[in-house]
Amino acid sequence: MGSDGQTVFAGTTYGGVFKSTDGGTSWAAANTGMGTDGVLSLALGSDGQTVFAGTGAGVFRSTDGGASWAAANTGLGNLSVLSLALGSGQTVFAGTGGGVFKSSDGGTSWAAANTGMGYQQVLSLAPGSDGQTVWAGTFHSGVFKSTDGGASWAAASTGMGNQRVRSLALGSNGQTVFAGTEAGVFKSTDGGTSWAAANTGLGNLYMSALALGSDGQTVFAATNDGVFRSSDGGTSWVAVGPMGTTPALALGSDGQTVFAGTAGGGVFKSSDGGANWVAANTGLGSYYVQSLALGSDGQTVFAGTAGGGVFKSSDGGTSWAAVNSGLGSYYVQSLALGSDGQTVFVGTHSGVFRSSNGGTNWTAVNTGLSNLNVYALALGSDGQTVWAGTADSGVFRSSNGGTNWTAVNTGLSNLNMYALALGSDGQTVWAGTNDGVFRTSNGGTSWAAAHTGMGNLTVYSLALGSDGQTVFAATNGGVFRSSNGATSWVRVGPMGATYALALGSDGQTVFAGTAGGGVYKSSDGSANWAVAKRGMGNQAVYSLALGNGGQTVFAGTSGRSVFKSPNGALSSESRLLNLVLSVGGSPVALSPAFNSGTPGYTATVQGAGGATLTPTAWINDQTITVNGTPVASGSASASIVLNPGSNTLSVVITSGDATSTSTYTITVTRQVVAPAAPTNVQAVPTGGGQVTVTWQPPADVGSGITGYVVTAQPGGQTCVPSPATATTCTFTGLPNGQTQTFAVEATNSAGSATSATPSNPATPLADAKAFSAPSPMGTGPVGVTVAGGGATCAFESVQLVSAASAGAPATRSFPHGVLDFVLHACDATPVTVTVTYPPGSPLQGAQYWKRQGGTWAPFAGAVLGANTAVLTLTDGGTGDDDGVPTPNGRIVDPGGISVLAAAGGAAPIPTLGEWALALLAVLLGLLAWRRQRHA
Repeated sequence: MGSDGQTVFAGTTYGGVFKSTDGGTSWAAANTGMGTDGVLSLALGSDGQTVFAGTGAGVFRSTDGGASWAAANTGLGNLSVLSLALGSGQTVFAGTGGGVFKSSDGGTSWAAANTGMGYQQVLSLAPGSDGQTVWAGTFHSGVFKSTDGGASWAAASTGMGNQRVRSLALGSNGQTVFAGTEAGVFKSTDGGTSWAAANTGLGNLYMSALALGSDGQTVFAATNDGVFRSSDGGTSWVAVGPMGTTPALALGSDGQTVFAGTAGGGVFKSSDGGANWVAANTGLGSYYVQSLALGSDGQTVFAGTAGGGVFKSSDGGTSWAAVNSGLGSYYVQSLALGSDGQTVFVGTHSGVFRSSNGGTNWTAVNTGLSNLNVYALALGSDGQTVWAGTADSGVFRSSNGGTNWTAVNTGLSNLNMYALALGSDGQTVWAGTNDGVFRTSNGGTSWAAAHTGMGNLTVYSLALGSDGQTVFAATNGGVFRSSNGATSWVRVGPMGATYALALGSDGQTVFAGTAGGGVYKSSDGSANWAVAKRGMGNQAVYSLALGNGGQTVFAGTSGRSVFKSPNGALSSESRLLNLVLSVGGSPVALSPAFNSGTPGYTATVQGAGGATLTPTAWINDQTITVNGTPVASGSASASIVLNPGSNTLSVVITSGDATSTSTYTITVTRQVVAPAAPTNVQAVPTGGGQVTVTWQPPADVGSGITGYVVTAQPGGQTCVPSPATATTCTFTGLPNGQTQTFAVEATNSAGSATSATPSNPATPLADAKAFSAPSPMGTGPVGVTVAGGGATCAFESVQLVSAASAGAPATRSFPHGVLDFVLHACDATPVTVTVTYPPGSPLQGAQYWKRQGGTWAPFAGAVLGANTAVLTLTDGGTGDDDGVPTPNGRIVDPGGISVLAAAGGAAPIPTLGEWALALLAVLLGLLAWRRQRHA
């Protein structure tokens, strides 16, 4: 405290230094240059501007009243500085885990000053006004005294023994010294030569701090049970402060103003010498919040603190107010909030208290509760059944809202309760102890151990999934999970000691509050975890509460009150969980195999189909880009073109809180090999002397197709598409009436490949509906025309071939060969094909045979004239031999005029012509008529 009585500095465990300039009415952080390291000791210079802070990483010094700080550790190193004291002028003493260090230049440099003391942990220091005398309180060797400014030391503990001396207070006469130990107060009136206990009214309490008034008679002692005061120089003591464990004290020069720093309850102030105290925490945020409860409205929050009682916020944590009327203990270890938002139970050092009006008033409800140290509470859905877990006395149950309690401990081999979780059936309860988990399935009538796989760990918190089988346990050995109602457990949390758990409504999002590591988060039911502590730092988190389905997170800390995240506690994790490279839809092996900690990979591919990358996020709040384009976790990226040779693919992951990024690179080598052959080559006549050929490009397995060449047979004419990589090419100048087939060759930088199967036959014609060619048997020209089937129905291919090449039966003679044609672009209407045979070639006794379904037979759809055959065909029906029973635009019809072959196949057997048969029929009819008349 400054000499003005208004300037006060407070060192906190997790929040660094806070400063008040209005006597504790309000506080502000003063940590620039220091951060929020735990502050173990403070010393304020007489100028009110020079401040020294002892931390776990040495000394920090401010010369501007805490506005800025700089490390001042030359010669000291990073020792933990447990105590500080200012001597005369520029002299500063530091008590460390390695003895006393002294600076003679205001902390600029330090040197060990331990002669005669040895290696000691120095917990407290008190320099005399003469500038030479210094007292040091040690961890296990009592008091040491130096009379030469720390140059040498001698033990000064006669009558005290080897006490752990945590505090010292020196009277103005230089002879009266008070020592606060873990066995009460000792007093010396002869400059430390001898000591005597001074504990009347105090007992053997644990002394944390002492403050001596200028009258030499008024002494304040901060203990593990509040503040005590002596008005007679330590002869007798009375309790004056109700705030529990109190590690720090500061006494104003008026002897009446006292500040008490508590363990989790913030700062209290008395202006009347300890008679009355008020909390002085505005802006300080230094409470130890052991429990939290969030109302269904998402705005009402209750916080149970160690030393500050219950605080309530009605605006989602924006502002808080103490609600302690009627509360008999300010050490609130557990909370349970009813569904009505008004009924609240708190477990304290002094039993259970209940409020029926949202915390406005509290009433003790402890009848039947034999142990009042209540660590855990659980409230049934009926609002009347309450469970209380106590220290050393097990579990108690009330069926009437806490009015009466009954012990329910049958089967419990451990009675130290730290956590309770209540199943939706109201009968199944899990209890976390310092010997693992126990479970009851009958409302507490009997219990059984349920910690197979967990062992005898201390269980601080339990979280229950909606399925009633998934249970999470926070222990001193990390997080455990059971998927079978606690029959067996598996360790799933790597973060060490864990004090708090909360489970999101999705059953997969889990939050874990750790011992000094802030909050961890999992989005996959605890398989993987990520740190989620931005804005919080390495706090010890003792309680958690979730709202808005897990998007709003409240975290109660040890010494920094409550933190809130409105966005699901975004993580700082930027690793990937998995990464898959695929080419052409098939996975490609990475080298080395993917590991989240390995940033670089190689892969070799031959397929030139588009490459994709499928990244899987470590946790669901990360953002991912592949080659700069956003990609959702578990989804494939857009297709990435792979060039021949080396290609670099980049995956960048940004943490949810945008504080870290990671980049994974995959160097993909695309090998250069010859392409596969083109397939599905198709040919269509497109005019006189013209045929257009199309094909399916091959799989590009190396360097990319550079071009194609199409070759016609017979004749060997070639066609090169434009551009060279197009998959269509039109021949011109082909002989009309000559049927061609076509092959396609694909080329790249490594070689070429030609289609294994040539195209369908195609015949260019001057008139796409008319064809004429000499009979292959030398009988003369044969002409063919097509009509019907739609305006576009025309010849795709047409040719006259020998019967043998057409596969016609040897028992039949085809004097004019076989007409083999394919029509295309036809509709489903009938098509008429007229075949005109050479003049002077009467078709006496002939039939038109054709192949149908692989079998040759007479075609009923043919009408023969003197030298013509008129065929009626239908796409997908009569006369169509393409094997497709439905219209497909194509008609295939090989066939021709046929007569029965002579024996041996030498010559056809003569038969009567069509007119001769008609005349013979007439003559036979007349003959029969005449016979009837003569009869």
